[in-house]
Amino acid sequence: MDGTAAEAAAVAGVGHQDMATMLAALAPRDHLETMLASQMAAVHVAALRSLRRAADSAEHPQIEALYLRQAARLMHLFARQAEALERRRAAAEKREMEQVWEAERQARLQESEQREEERARQEEQRLRTFGLRPARRGKAVENAGRRKNSRGAALNGPANGPASPDPSPG
Repeated sequence: MDGTAAEAAAVAGVGHQDMATMLAALAPRDHLETMLASQMAAVHVAALRSLRRAADSAEHPQIEALYLRQAARLMHLFARQAEALERRRAAAEKREMEQVWEAERQARLQESEQREEERARQEEQRLRTFGLRPARRGKAVENAGRRKNSRGAALNGPANGPASPDPSPG
């Protein structure tokens, strides 16, 4: 048994084995949960003692009522502590799930980017196979079929738009 359980057992006035059993049942995951579980175990023991004292003082109704009120308050405190522990665990599980989801999202995004890069490489290879070169914006520009004269002007018509009108009158 660790030091926290021994300290909690001493405060609650129960045996070390009983406190260790209570802490084990709550299965704390970290130091904060261990402290909360120790408090819960001590409150539980105190509530049971109050109930036992109330039963022992059945002959004195005012004292019995005092112990019953004390036990009720302690049981209510225990319930609030149990809710706090549950909220803390739920938040931790939510954070863990969000981290898993984010990791999965990142993996899918990376996989998608790799597929897109592979498609672009395949498209570029296909265009080169047919004598085309990929444009900067993903459009293919035809290289073959355009002949140029020594000054770089197209011999077979302008590259863009319709051909010039015929200058001869007709």
